[in-house]
Amino acid sequence: MSVNLKPLFLPEGSMHCRACGGLTKPQKGVLHRKCSACGAMDWMNPAPAVGLASVEQGRVLLSRRAGPPMQGYWDLVGGFMEPGETPDEAVAREVKEETGCLLTDLDVRAVAPGTYDGRPTLNFLATGRLVGTPKAGDDSAELKWHPLDDLPRLAWAHEKAFLEHLRG
Repeated sequence: MSVNLKPLFLPEGSMHCRACGGLTKPQKGVLHRKCSACGAMDWMNPAPAVGLASVEQGRVLLSRRAGPPMQGYWDLVGGFMEPGETPDEAVAREVKEETGCLLTDLDVRAVAPGTYDGRPTLNFLATGRLVGTPKAGDDSAELKWHPLDDLPRLAWAHEKAFLEHLRG
């Protein structure tokens, strides 16, 4: 399943080169950027990320973000994939880090583009059941079950679209 979203927004302002730290500039008609100091290209490849929608009795467990970007907003339990991880492994790790729980019945159900702090992401969105009592950990200020039909303000558009799809 693919989640329909508005076109990807990327900032027009300055970003720093990963090779030398110089400033990069957008290139006309394409998404990648070129360093004005060393000429290196930043292809703006998306970083893979995961998010879990654990739904029980019409409610989904959400995490209130403890830090920037989007501090204070709610999002799915999840995060960035580590090198060598599969989406399944990344979801299980992030669930353990952010809730202290184990995960069963994992099902990656959607893939959606997004952004994180102005950089593109490719988001693997999953459903699954938590084993244990969730307690906020890692970068989560708070965990709370929210009704699917009355969601708080979410940090990421792709997560909102995914939850709306699950709600039906």
